[in-house]
Amino acid sequence: MAKGELITPSGWGLTPDRIITGNALIEIGAERDRVNMSKIIRTARQLKELPKSRRGC
Repeated sequence: MAKGELITPSGWGLTPDRIITGNALIEIGAERDRVNMSKIIRTARQLKELPKSRRGC
């Protein structure tokens, strides 16, 4: 924990509002939402693996 946020192993800070919102989205669990979330996570993981020189940083 740092500054009132739970820090994930990947370094993301989670406020109580984010945790509650995420939990609500999981509970709703519409199929289309799950498919879209899967695509977003897959893309984010691929972007994370790009070398810094290709990210434009």
